[in-house]
Amino acid sequence: MKVIHILCLAACVALAAGNPYRAIAQSYHDAVLEDAKGPVKTIKYENRTLEYGPDGALLTFEGEKPFTSVERNAQGYITSTTDQTRLQGAAEGLIAKEFHRYTYDKQGRVATDVWIYEDPMFDSEIWTLDKHYYDQKGLRVKTEVYDMDKTSTDPETIWYYEYVRVDERGNWTERNYRMVDPGLQEWDSDMLEAFGYTQEDVEKRGTETRTITYYDTPGEVAPVREVQPEVTRPAEEYSRYIDVPEELTVEIMLERPLGVVNTREVDRPTLLAIAKSRPDLFIDPAEVQAHYLFGTDVGCHSKLRYDGYLVKYVSVRFDKEGRLKSNYFAIQVPVEQIPAFAERLANALRAMGIPMKPKKWEGNKGFQDYHGPHTVSIMYDKKKSDQQFYPHVNLSITYDEHLL
Repeated sequence: MKVIHILCLAACVALAAGNPYRAIAQSYHDAVLEDAKGPVKTIKYENRTLEYGPDGALLTFEGEKPFTSVERNAQGYITSTTDQTRLQGAAEGLIAKEFHRYTYDKQGRVATDVWIYEDPMFDSEIWTLDKHYYDQKGLRVKTEVYDMDKTSTDPETIWYYEYVRVDERGNWTERNYRMVDPGLQEWDSDMLEAFGYTQEDVEKRGTETRTITYYDTPGEVAPVREVQPEVTRPAEEYSRYIDVPEELTVEIMLERPLGVVNTREVDRPTLLAIAKSRPDLFIDPAEVQAHYLFGTDVGCHSKLRYDGYLVKYVSVRFDKEGRLKSNYFAIQVPVEQIPAFAERLANALRAMGIPMKPKKWEGNKGFQDYHGPHTVSIMYDKKKSDQQFYPHVNLSITYDEHLL
């Protein structure tokens, strides 16, 4: 992989200085890292400015050279960057290093971004992984942030984006964001206060704007247009699919996606529409939309109940061909009742002829067996401390194609 230094890129730009607005084929696509495409010249945020050359290379970040070094793939996309910072104060003389590693999807959008920070003062490293998801227009709608130093497979934070203004190039100029901490969402207000957290730590909302100029529109900013809200069909169109029980049963959870749909043959768009059109059943349509857009899941917080307990979260997963892959129900149970509740749920399934044998997983315990060709699992955390952090019993049904 060839290493291209920014100084070399600046020299390339100088050769084109005689006519900076002429049509120049882009060799690089550095603006993609900022969710932008086309012959971008500058991107100005409220607190920073980035400048690009006519060949598509990032030249400056706040007037400074952006990287110590950069590597690219054969298509000119950045695959890794390195930067160095000379520390001051108690760490004066030490040099901290910062790395980014990027992967891209088939459309040339950033799929993942691994950030690595080497701290020489404490001889330690910090690793995070960002996963990005996009809508059909190529706009980023969700970013999941993972702490790679932890064993948990759940994201530390999730960012959702909603677009207000997009210019004629298809690049956003104003968007709303919402950041949530999935772990803290499970805590009640008393626990948050006890550990010193505020509601803003759980969920934060805001708006960000930017101005973009382009090389083929010198001195001008591309016109912007309002993003039209999505048109949702009325709930009546889906009424034939919906059969809302007074309370869920194990039979319903085994056979109905989201617990309310009367057949497993319903496709993913219909499930999404049902979830969005029934606020009496589901909470937070924006989250439903984000799950749907990244291609496999329809999931949401629910208002359904089983055995008197709130079914806190329900999810349905599809394979790449759109076939139903699994159902998942997270039932909120008081900590002291979790083992007994799991046994009671297993007995309800046994009454249907599903043996539900005891089983242990790494970090979890519960029961598992087969319902026809499908796997049925009851799972909860082994440790009391983990149960207190996440007081749930999870019922999942996996529709295993390999068992058919």
